[in-house]
Amino acid sequence: MERARKGSYFLFMKGGAVMSPDTFTTEPLYTVPEVAHYLRCSPRTIFDLIHRGDLHAVKIGRLTRITAGQLAAYLNRT
Repeated sequence: MERARKGSYFLFMKGGAVMSPDTFTTEPLYTVPEVAHYLRCSPRTIFDLIHRGDLHAVKIGRLTRITAGQLAAYLNRT
């Protein structure tokens, strides 16, 4: 993997994918509790879906966020 230049920012997605500033999106980002509330389940269930790879999430530091597109893709698959 190419080393990032000093001052470059990258987001590491679950599964090892990397987002560079070129691929950033303007989609809304939802928290795990927000997605859990929308799907009427517990946040633990959402974390389990992410861990299994069923729902893709973006890590921003220690924070886990789910884009609207990732949530829609998951809902279309189920």
